[in-house]
Amino acid sequence: MKIELKNFEIPDIDAWKNQVLKESKNQHALSYINEIENLKVDLSKKNIKYTFQTSFKAANPNGWDIVSYHEISSSFKKNQQLIQALEHGSNHLYLDIIGSNIPWNQIFENIMLDFIHVSIKFNDKNQIKGFKTFVSKETEHNFTVVIDPINNDYVSSFKESNVSFMINGFSCEQIGASSYQQLALILNSGEQILQEIKKPERIKFHVGIGSHFLLETSKVRSLRWLWKHLLKENNLVTESIFILGSTGWTNKSLKDPNMNLLRQTTEGISGINGGVSGLLIHPASHLSHRSNDWFDTRMSLNISHILKEESFLSKVNDPLHGSYIIEMMTEQIIINSWDLFIEIQNDSPTEAKRKILKRIEVVRLKKEKHFLNGETELLGINLFKIESMSSNSWQDIPEYLGMKFLIYEKLLQ
Repeated sequence: MKIELKNFEIPDIDAWKNQVLKESKNQHALSYINEIENLKVDLSKKNIKYTFQTSFKAANPNGWDIVSYHEISSSFKKNQQLIQALEHGSNHLYLDIIGSNIPWNQIFENIMLDFIHVSIKFNDKNQIKGFKTFVSKETEHNFTVVIDPINNDYVSSFKESNVSFMINGFSCEQIGASSYQQLALILNSGEQILQEIKKPERIKFHVGIGSHFLLETSKVRSLRWLWKHLLKENNLVTESIFILGSTGWTNKSLKDPNMNLLRQTTEGISGINGGVSGLLIHPASHLSHRSNDWFDTRMSLNISHILKEESFLSKVNDPLHGSYIIEMMTEQIIINSWDLFIEIQNDSPTEAKRKILKRIEVVRLKKEKHFLNGETELLGINLFKIESMSSNSWQDIPEYLGMKFLIYEKLLQ
């Protein structure tokens, strides 16, 4: 049967808007205001023109990296869990080094580095010495070092190598920062590193992916535009930008673990729609007594597999390009992020930290207030709660800038 597409009528936008107002019985139904994110989108306007051209084309035709997270301590003996993750489809290892005297050769035993990438988060300069002894010139390009955007730690240690740098905005997001605060901070760090190494292809970004579907998509799209714009201002260009998107724990529940899988899936989709180059879905149980559960790790990896292999999201470039609300949110996040970036650009690390911390504290308090008074609704946590027999509980919550990661479920304890 032949489909005559020309027979489809062009929708009447004004009629659609009038119908929305009629059915909602709310004169503000065509407006979206987000006080925390400093966003205001008005759908009632006519003849909308976008200031920024934000469309993108995915650099990797095979889709995003499937990233697995692993903590490496001094007691590390066997790399069985790393091998398991690789055997179940991960092609990018994110190693959080939390001990000294790390047995690097044992970590990568029987692992073909030419076929994967490894991101390493050091927590002590002394940890770097052993790694630099292990890594060779031939394998340097397979490694990325995670950088704290406040002080750009470890850049000088690898300046003359082929190691890449990944600026970590994830921790900033997890303590409650807004999207534009997160982007301004990592953009400032990226600009400083750029001036030092002059090689944009060695600079990558790590952002948190939260629960607001449209916002998170717009945030990733904004970062892509901002970095290209900053490179242009410095008379530089790069073919692609690597953005690692990570789901966190702010809206996760230990009492309702099945709901976590749904949240992780929608968060993953929003990151992919925004154009992430890698997706790290942290098991929700990682910050609990049941932190090393392989089943939870495998379920997290499988979310990426389903989205890539069965949903075919890897076959589409910028699927939400042209959506009015996405374009307007992207534009406003760009403006907010750039304004804050300009404000802190010439500050010392101490002064930049003071400004950012003060702003994040304000946003975090607003988020906590909105959750506790019911404005922010989370199924299974403060809405439609379930009676859980689970004895699992939160423990060892990480800190950043002196604040513990924001976890809504803990606010109710």
